Amino acid sequence: MPAARSEVPAVETLDGLLARRAAERPTQTFLRFADCDLTFADTDARVSSVACGLAQLGVGRGQLVPVLLPNCADFVVTWLGLCRLDAVATLVNTALRGPALVHALETASARQAVVDSSLTSALQLVVPELSALHTVVVTGDDVAARTQLAGLDVVAFSALDAGRPGVLERSTHTVFDPAMVLFTSGTTGPSKGCVLSHRYAVRQAQLLIEHFELRADDVLYSPFPLFHLDASVLTVVPALVLGTTAAIAERFSVSAFWDDIRRFGATVFDFMGATLAMLHQREPRPDDADHPARLAWGVPMPEWAPEFEERFGVRLVEAYGSTDAGVPIYPPLDQPRRPGSCGRAIAAYDVKLFDEHDVEVAPGEVGDRRAPKRALTHRRRLPRHARGHHPLAAKPVVPHRRSGPLRRRRLLLLRRPPDGLHPAARREHLLLRG
Repeated sequence: MPAARSEVPAVETLDGLLARRAAERPTQTFLRFADCDLTFADTDARVSSVACGLAQLGVGRGQLVPVLLPNCADFVVTWLGLCRLDAVATLVNTALRGPALVHALETASARQAVVDSSLTSALQLVVPELSALHTVVVTGDDVAARTQLAGLDVVAFSALDAGRPGVLERSTHTVFDPAMVLFTSGTTGPSKGCVLSHRYAVRQAQLLIEHFELRADDVLYSPFPLFHLDASVLTVVPALVLGTTAAIAERFSVSAFWDDIRRFGATVFDFMGATLAMLHQREPRPDDADHPARLAWGVPMPEWAPEFEERFGVRLVEAYGSTDAGVPIYPPLDQPRRPGSCGRAIAAYDVKLFDEHDVEVAPGEVGDRRAPKRALTHRRRLPRHARGHHPLAAKPVVPHRRSGPLRRRRLLLLRRPPDGLHPAARREHLLLRG
């Protein structure tokens, strides 16, 4: 089947696109988890129900609501339900504890939060340090949470997601309004919150579809956390844009990986870090290539990629991106892989490399990347109520404009030879946040 070019215009919000998919393809499976499948119609109905329930708890337009959930259908339903409510899901790393957790919750000025019952004990330890939190919606067993979080209003998620009747006010948000807040990795200090618009999410999905030649019959699989860009913006949203299925594992498992690929019927998956190496190091099996996957994308590309491709019968492709800037660099799929190259800057971005003095480097020299987007991504400001309340309020999270307070970030240095962009090294660098 030929690769699909997205017919979805970039002017749709995520919740608006979901409603359209529910009307056009109501019985098509959209979300696939180990314990359930949800069609587009199922998801749309649950999203509206949860949005109504959150509205009755006082969640309003522009409000940032932390979401601390494992990979599950409730995660996606909550995220899109907040979109439908004109609120903003703040997707928090579930491994955060202590001061790091306080930082994430206070960054959002959290008044309400949606938390899994397995994480309420971690929340309990930091409640005294939270300035505004008063209501916690709990997925799973809420009985213990009521004791652990005494003094807070604890609401069972099942009560929100009970098909409650309700009519939401007409949505007034646009594609330039925030759809979520994702946090950077925090390798050089506290994680920074990136305010990502509906347009950012949809355009990044469309670009992924175009440059990896994804198809309307693909099943897109990710074993990584939904609070990470790969699983949310680059797996769930492309499935929404294509009108196909996103299959999300609870977590990455070396022993269960290929069984998951077979069980979910996955045709495309993503990798990162050492995950390919762990799969490659397993003892070979006769059924290694007996699965439906045809394409895997991610970083880094190992030197032994050809051996992996031959053994498992899947093509590996690399790209380069970041949470705040999206993915500006893709490899040309119609050309042979060039060792050491992560691809070429795509037409939607202007990518330039600069030295430590902010002087553009000549071809063949090493520099760090600047990738001004062409109206692809971010909202210019946070909602009015949030301005001045927390660190995200100062300016849009567009990393390469030269105004605003300093922030420190670890940069990937690149070399630009004639055949594409090559990772060269990493260094600490002060960027201006503007």
